[in-house]
Amino acid sequence: MREDSNREWLRNFYSERVAEFFDGDLPYGRADDFIEELLLSTPSIIHSEDSKISLIDPYRLAEQIIETRNDIVLEWIEAMSAVNADHQDGIRRILLNKRMSTSDQSGSSSGSEGFE
Repeated sequence: MREDSNREWLRNFYSERVAEFFDGDLPYGRADDFIEELLLSTPSIIHSEDSKISLIDPYRLAEQIIETRNDIVLEWIEAMSAVNADHQDGIRRILLNKRMSTSDQSGSSSGSEGFE
């Protein structure tokens, strides 16, 4: 139940601020401003329909968002570290194919001239 309450609270918090922090062409760092506003929010108590009470801790939600962002950054770093090698392999393959097609064309044209 607590996770549902946190998710609902965060969804509402985000929805109220999406245009200000995430929509359109915005200056760099607006997402960080969103996190700052989340950190400055006061904890809330939510009463659910089934009479359960949940404490919403914006500080903890911000911490979870930052941890998730960090995990994504680490995955991107790992994925991007292979780009240079993949790119070089692709260029080598293109150059080799070009050389092979050039040698096939010059070899076939010179070979056919000898038989005419």
